[in-house]
Amino acid sequence: MASAELQRADDMTHEWQTTQYSDRPGFVRWRPILPVSTQEAYCGISEEDEWIFVGATATPPGTGRFGRALLPMLETRLADLKQRLAESLSRIERPTALVDSFPFEEVLLAGIDIGSDYWAELALGWLRDTNSGVSPEVIDRLRKVVYPSQFSQHVRHLAHAELQRRLASLDLPTLVGLIDDEEIREEAEAVIAAGQGLDVANTEQMVDTLQKRVFESRKALRELFVPLQQKLNAFRRELFKNLAQRGGM
Repeated sequence: MASAELQRADDMTHEWQTTQYSDRPGFVRWRPILPVSTQEAYCGISEEDEWIFVGATATPPGTGRFGRALLPMLETRLADLKQRLAESLSRIERPTALVDSFPFEEVLLAGIDIGSDYWAELALGWLRDTNSGVSPEVIDRLRKVVYPSQFSQHVRHLAHAELQRRLASLDLPTLVGLIDDEEIREEAEAVIAAGQGLDVANTEQMVDTLQKRVFESRKALRELFVPLQQKLNAFRRELFKNLAQRGGM
């Protein structure tokens, strides 16, 4: 959303309107929150507090078209966009907490999926601006941008840096769930399960075996290799910490 379009929101009508749904029978009653293009298209909020995109018809989140229609939002810094959404909600006396329910991730994913360097870089900018957790879908898209893709080297480098930051924030079970190799994934899951028992010595041996497998498969694991090794080392340290605590009981 360009700054000139954001400024248009100050003069935009916030009156109730009724528009037919694009993906289901019936109509929705809604109020405009922000314009999203130079055309008559808006991001709005319904009577049921559902965010919608409204052009000729109304499109709710979860349809694919919603994120694509709101791509211009990526042209505004995430913090600025949230502020403008909150201001518009306040203007119509709706709770600003509704900003938290806005499907930002759906817009972000659309920016990557469209296959354009321009939109992908803007989407990555949104990711860099937030420290909150992301869904497995976002991790999957980042991996696809990095290996291999139609994106430029610059965009791939940006995606790789963001991917490493996100992977480092995941716990071991979540990280293991991203392993494509079924045998390694199942072996890692068995190690995690064993670590919940009392046989620390046996679990340590299992960790050793798994780490060797991970090292041998480092090329196939690609971006997962380094965070996996780090998490497994931390897992081993936690095993001995738990053992020490039990011994002192």
